[in-house]
Amino acid sequence: MKNRLKKMSAAVMALFVLVAAVACGKNKILEQTDIIAEQCGLEETDDIDRVLKDVAGTQDYTEQVYLKADGAEAAQPVYDVVFNRSNTYPKAEVTSIAVMYTNVLNSDGYAIRENAYVMTFKNSKKASEFYGHLLNKLGVLNFSKGKDGNVRYGVYKDINENFVVQQGIYNDGKTVVVFTGNGQNINDFMLSDRICNVMNLIAPDDYAPQR
Repeated sequence: MKNRLKKMSAAVMALFVLVAAVACGKNKILEQTDIIAEQCGLEETDDIDRVLKDVAGTQDYTEQVYLKADGAEAAQPVYDVVFNRSNTYPKAEVTSIAVMYTNVLNSDGYAIRENAYVMTFKNSKKASEFYGHLLNKLGVLNFSKGKDGNVRYGVYKDINENFVVQQGIYNDGKTVVVFTGNGQNINDFMLSDRICNVMNLIAPDDYAPQR
């Protein structure tokens, strides 16, 4: 009887360890991007070439797509081929990445284009260095930067007579979030709005200086 109880206890403990391992193995950052993609009605795809054509601006039709890759082996090619397609950025090592892209028409028939990247790096130091590099790329643009809790941010917005351009760059631990948007007015940006809401990030609309 004692042996049976020991075996049962061992089995229960093994099951508990397995469940805990699976739970701990979930990528919370990618879970957040799943929520964002669902809220924005993005179609999930694993076609890197399709997403590359989207973010490179070579597609001439409306598109709403979402690609994610977990683990360095899957994520690194997405970073290299899609985000760093022109070798503008450091050859960084990423352990997960999500790419979200929308190109839709607003009620006035004006094209609204947004794309976003959520990247996880090997460690916080690598993520911080990458964030700093992205911030430097903003150059002389009239952008705001600061810190909100643990999140460092740089946000930019330019409102013209005919269009609005905005960008957000964020760093929290090992995670870096980057998004850009081109639209007709500030209310056109659905993707970046959902990202800021779900991930609790400072929005360019609220904190970026205006011309």
